[in-house]
Amino acid sequence: LPGGGVVSLGQDVEFNYANTEEWFMCSVYRYDPAQSRQDDVETEFCSYVNRGGEVSQLKCDPASFGDHLQYTGTSGTDCTVTIKNITMQDDVSWAVRLASDLEPTKFDITVAVATENVSIEAPTVFVAGTPTNVSCVATGGSPKPMILLAALPPLETPIDPNSLIETFDESLQQRRFTALITPDIKDNGKEFQCTAQQYDNSPEPKELFGKFTADPVTMDVTFTPQPIGDEAFKAKIGEDVLVGIEFLSNPAVDTFSWVNEVQVETQEQAN
Repeated sequence: LPGGGVVSLGQDVEFNYANTEEWFMCSVYRYDPAQSRQDDVETEFCSYVNRGGEVSQLKCDPASFGDHLQYTGTSGTDCTVTIKNITMQDDVSWAVRLASDLEPTKFDITVAVATENVSIEAPTVFVAGTPTNVSCVATGGSPKPMILLAALPPLETPIDPNSLIETFDESLQQRRFTALITPDIKDNGKEFQCTAQQYDNSPEPKELFGKFTADPVTMDVTFTPQPIGDEAFKAKIGEDVLVGIEFLSNPAVDTFSWVNEVQVETQEQAN
């Protein structure tokens, strides 16, 4: 199967069922599009007979299915059929069977459809030290896209791609990839980015449709005032002393309270 069974809408697709001996009858089945890929409900088929290397169509049910399939084999030992003008109805399981086969050989065809939209779901404000979910949401797309969710520059605790939790909302056709992060104060201002890419099922997968990129989200990480440095200062009795203490905080500090704490061992020192 070209593309490992992943094909574009409107494409003609040829599949080849190789056999070591000359066959007498070859039948191709398309399973019921209304059923899941696990249900063996054969509703449409075309059968071909081989008489001394001359292959002809024996029967198609319904007869119109014969307009969708065309035998294109050139050898009496394989069964090669072209599915013409692939439609979404072909996005189901198929099967092929020779008269000598005990069971049909089943395969899937996936009609490739581009991802409609990619977006990032994240809170407007993060709190340092508080675990928070960040999701990349891909709408539509077949086969399902590969998702890369990352922060630039990398978070203090980087996102592990293998830890993403995937969920699918069938009614909305949305696939959500969620990472649980614990933001650090140093993550403030960093940017979440998400990309989606689709590939076929070839042994060496080929990219389909290009890369889809979500609008980035910048992190606003709130945290309590953090003193910068704690150097001691010295002064002589009777001098005026200017004491400066710097704080890092988000949002900015509104008020300050100064407290003078004196540690003494005797009452005399306290005076």
